[in-house]
Amino acid sequence: MKVLVTGGRSEIGQAIARKRRARGDEVAVTAGTAATLDECRKIYEGSGILAHLFDLENPVAGSENLLAWLASGVDGVVLNAAPATRSLKRLHEFTDAEVRTSVDGLVHGNVWLLRQVLDGMMRRKFGRLVMISSMAVFGSGRYPAYCLGKAGMEGLFMNLAIDYGEFNVTANIMRPGLIATKRTERFWKRGEYAHTIAAMIPMTRLGQPDEVAEAVEPLLAEKCYINGTALNCAGGMPSVRLEALLAAKKS
Repeated sequence: MKVLVTGGRSEIGQAIARKRRARGDEVAVTAGTAATLDECRKIYEGSGILAHLFDLENPVAGSENLLAWLASGVDGVVLNAAPATRSLKRLHEFTDAEVRTSVDGLVHGNVWLLRQVLDGMMRRKFGRLVMISSMAVFGSGRYPAYCLGKAGMEGLFMNLAIDYGEFNVTANIMRPGLIATKRTERFWKRGEYAHTIAAMIPMTRLGQPDEVAEAVEPLLAEKCYINGTALNCAGGMPSVRLEALLAAKKS
């Protein structure tokens, strides 16, 4: 298969890309800036995985190499890239520009990319689309713009599943829970927080990037009858261990 994974610098993106490459796939990843593109090329050096520029907020600019790679067709696309959430606050505290930047990054860039690949997938009667969403869509304090963008993409994927399913193009959603990555380390590196949140998760621990990559595998399979589905990779959440909540309250 020929597979594109956006957000190739993230630990989850790396785990997915490397797993697909190990299967013998032709794999490319994306990075959002020239600086992160250089980082990506160093990360994947010698692996056979290509890296291309793809800016979610301005997808047309600098995407010539990516478009050239896509021109011969692509079998699977994993939308993993997402703009970082730099400040946690309530919706009324956001400026219009901040909301637009966040939503544009999560929606506009991804929609642009999907429009580049869907026609070809439909004509070849094969395509596997996976959206890396988040458990935050169930509600997460101080993440309003992020939740808005992710929920919007989930709604779009349900539409894609219907419109393209007859052409053997599947569209599915993967929702990671709290995964131990650099992006989330501000939370899990705080010992007390990490202990409390892990105790609430039914599996009593944080997830790992390679576990998300493993969960994505069935959604990229050549023989796949999963379509229009949202799967949680979150150790059992949103269900929580109530005894952990009670213990935290007592302490």
